[in-house]
Amino acid sequence: MKRLCGKCGQPILNDEKYTSYDKFSASAGGDTVHLHVECPPKPRLLARG
Repeated sequence: MKRLCGKCGQPILNDEKYTSYDKFSASAGGDTVHLHVECPPKPRLLARG
């Protein structure tokens, strides 16, 4: 199962620490949110020349 961080949107790798909590909604079902303990730096975008 691929987990994505709810803060940064990046995948959580097997060796990275994360926390999880359940989010409940009255109008829809629930979901489990995963958050990095410390988000990795965002990848840099390279400009095309």
